[in-house]
Amino acid sequence: MARKKLPEALAQSVLYSSAYSCVICQGQHGLHVHHIDKNNSNNVEDNLVVLCQAHHDEAHTLHELSRNLTPARIKGAKKDWLETVAERRVQIATSTGNQKLSGCDFVSTQWGYINHHRVALTVRNPEDDGENGALFNFCLNAGMVDSSGRVLRPSKLSPARGILDGTIYDWFPHTYDWRLHALYSHYVNAIVKSSDPFHVTDETWKRTLLNDELTPGRAVFLNRGFYFKRVREEIDNAQVHIRTFKNKIEFEFEANTRDMFGTTSITSSFKGHNSAAALVLVKSREHMANKLVFHCTPIAMGVGFLAKSPLVSSRTALQD
Repeated sequence: MARKKLPEALAQSVLYSSAYSCVICQGQHGLHVHHIDKNNSNNVEDNLVVLCQAHHDEAHTLHELSRNLTPARIKGAKKDWLETVAERRVQIATSTGNQKLSGCDFVSTQWGYINHHRVALTVRNPEDDGENGALFNFCLNAGMVDSSGRVLRPSKLSPARGILDGTIYDWFPHTYDWRLHALYSHYVNAIVKSSDPFHVTDETWKRTLLNDELTPGRAVFLNRGFYFKRVREEIDNAQVHIRTFKNKIEFEFEANTRDMFGTTSITSSFKGHNSAAALVLVKSREHMANKLVFHCTPIAMGVGFLAKSPLVSSRTALQD
């Protein structure tokens, strides 16, 4: 039977799931996409695994006196490593404070912008137990949110004097604002954990892969340079157009400064050309003039990240 060529999109998906690392040693040099059952025509994801050159050779070698790298061992290692990758990607995209990943210091997300309306429509069980439940009960009893977690605009609200004091957080007394922000940060974390966002990095910035993976409705996490441009300047509605692009691939969306937390977010973090992290949902994708454009809805944007994820590398992989 003639060998079936491994589709490029499938190969890239396998590499992404493995964080561009060998499932045995987590090495990132000389990677191969290996067929676990050694049938090169069986191109299904369960039968594909990322191995470095050394472990790929071992997978094709039988030893009499030493332990062999059998299909069962490979499957077990693949399962464990993919679970680790998924867990670490959740840590990277949530506001969980300082932590260590793969032996290096890592500062996680600090959300400076949250799309309160969209988050309230997306989150489930706003009254969850634990710290989140205590925050919800405080905000509910203070009349800041309703039973579904939606922010309530006070009936008696003093007119904002400017953009800097016209945010949702300025609706409420001092010290109440951070509780509302903490509550919604928990909600964003819950969305991350339930939606498994695709992490777009330099390594995954590939047209074939993104076009195949990022269908409408897919959650996406980006950590890179963005261009911020004010398109409307009103006290209650200062809209910012946000875009990032490279190699004829572009992501674009809009955010309202009314949903930003803290003066720094409005005046410097999300202004001009700045590095930031963004959790967005794909609304649509458009092929235009040989350019692929993803039109998105923002969920949250943050600052305070490593410049590069410790999980990935830019190594090229081969097929066995």
